[in-house]
Amino acid sequence: MSLKKAYLYLVSVISLVIAVVGAIMLINLALKTWVFPKADKDYYYSMPCAQVDMLGKGVDCDPALQEEQRKQNEENRAMQPKLWRC
Repeated sequence: MSLKKAYLYLVSVISLVIAVVGAIMLINLALKTWVFPKADKDYYYSMPCAQVDMLGKGVDCDPALQEEQRKQNEENRAMQPKLWRC
């Protein structure tokens, strides 16, 4: 086998690998954009009324804030796979 053929095969394999990786990344981007739009969302669970002032004393929370936190926690739990739920 000549050096030219070896070089051609090597460049062809590298190009093919780059093309496959690029296609996979495009498919992943399309799935995250249109099929699973909440896939990259960070999940955190806030404690209802977990506000503390500088002296370490609890602060009364707004009932609307408590309700918003509760809804957000329920939405986060619903988006997680069932195997991850406690």
